[in-house]
Amino acid sequence: MRRYQPLLGARVSQPLRGWRRTSFIKSIQRGTIALTNIGGGEHSVTATITAVDVNNSRLIYLGNITSGPAANQERGVYLRLTNATTVTATVGSGSSLQTVSYEVIEYYPGVIKSVQRGTIALNAVASNTATITSVNTSKSQMDFLGQDNTVGDDNRQTMARLALTNATTVTATLNTATALGITTVSYQVTEYY
Repeated sequence: MRRYQPLLGARVSQPLRGWRRTSFIKSIQRGTIALTNIGGGEHSVTATITAVDVNNSRLIYLGNITSGPAANQERGVYLRLTNATTVTATVGSGSSLQTVSYEVIEYYPGVIKSVQRGTIALNAVASNTATITSVNTSKSQMDFLGQDNTVGDDNRQTMARLALTNATTVTATLNTATALGITTVSYQVTEYY
């Protein structure tokens, strides 16, 4: 009698086990964070979420709105997934009321290979980089998680863009280098199996 082995071998890998699920998504949480900081230094406010595995979760920046003096409305907000139960929003000094929206998507194990998050500071330079652990750029997604500026009255300084330059480098770029404070850009690189 002839025995047949499964095509993929006796053990099914963790990523393939997930294919039997109806969804790769374990949970989605959405919310807003209101920041009020008229004057003063950089200011952060947190939101509490139901616990997630940060290594299997993506934080999504869904934009922000502001009110108050026109000079303060360009400063912006950036987000960080601080830990399993906390989303942190940070705004630059002197900003008026900011309300930022976010979404946290938690995936089942075997979908995300790695998630790397961080910030890049642009202080009187038009471009700066962050070094990350090597990823496969063909299977990685770059997420912009917002930005803030300590002065904010010049759009050349407040409007940055991100790029996954290569397997180990994230680059943040402004239109021009100015001496109008520090722009901080938040990023997330998600590598999939």
